[in-house]
Amino acid sequence: MPRRPRKLSDWFARKHMTKTAFAELVGVSPSYVSQLTRDSPPWPGRELAVRIGVITNGYVTPNDLAGYPPRDEARSPGD
Repeated sequence: MPRRPRKLSDWFARKHMTKTAFAELVGVSPSYVSQLTRDSPPWPGRELAVRIGVITNGYVTPNDLAGYPPRDEARSPGD
């Protein structure tokens, strides 16, 4: 299942925040933040994913980072 790194990049653009500033907020290196915005990003781990969700005020969720579709896009097999 593809992850959605563009959502994190979109948040940077909306907030006029650099990857370096974001890295300082979440406690990782700027290069790791760059990895999170690539097409095949690494899974950041539960704690960091939650921290990113908190810092982005829910704009980027742990599910976004894991590659799960938004609830309105997810469908049950019987739908």
